[in-house]
Amino acid sequence: MSFGRNFDLFSLMVSTKFSLIITFALFCLCITQARAGILDDFETSATQDQKKNNEKKESSQGSSFFSSLLSTFLSSDNETSTLSTTSKTPDSSSDNPSESIFPEGYLPYIRLGFNKQREVNDLDANDFFAQLGYKSLAFKYRYTYYWEKEPADKLRVTNMYALYRFNITEFSAFSAGCGVYTLIGNQQTSGFSLCASAIIHPKKYVGGEFNYAWASLNGNNINDYDGALLIGIPKACLKLGYRNIHTTHQSLQGPYAGISLKW
Repeated sequence: MSFGRNFDLFSLMVSTKFSLIITFALFCLCITQARAGILDDFETSATQDQKKNNEKKESSQGSSFFSSLLSTFLSSDNETSTLSTTSKTPDSSSDNPSESIFPEGYLPYIRLGFNKQREVNDLDANDFFAQLGYKSLAFKYRYTYYWEKEPADKLRVTNMYALYRFNITEFSAFSAGCGVYTLIGNQQTSGFSLCASAIIHPKKYVGGEFNYAWASLNGNNINDYDGALLIGIPKACLKLGYRNIHTTHQSLQGPYAGISLKW
């Protein structure tokens, strides 16, 4: 009789422990799923499939924005060229200090850069940049590696573009191009992309740079903005800037510091 009661009590204790273990495991699983990382949220927002009507609408909005941006820069270039043509005199080149500082303009054969970025959402990023070109034609490559500590995650963003570039003045330049924008996280997703860039260095040691890229991944618009203050001579500059990559619902943004070299 005593043995039967002890056996029943033992069975009750074992079943209770198993119930607690199963409950705890399910609770941990729910917590893990609820704490989806920022990089996962961004990748999902940037790569999830959209309906066809939203795809056409978003693509047309992105294209129209880039077209207006490009036309604005081109119109400003025409105005600047007209003003420089009418105001230049035969002896003005020897008196213009900018021409002696920047004799080749802003069309380098090689340009390299590295940025260290700190995201506002407690993320970190290493950003590498390279451009190879000859006169008006160039190839641009950018690689950014994001990582998140808690929960542990990583995301790679790569851009490859064929560029057409030209000097606006002796100390400023503009470029535009098309290529491929890729996100590599839980999966690899690529899409068509357009880009534009403007750089100006009116003073010997101070300048500015702005880069913009638009991409469409599975019908989702991605807008990549990057503005920086340049400190130093054009061939070797320190960069202090801010980059924002955003989709409809998520963004990766934060300040960065880096260096830019050109030959």
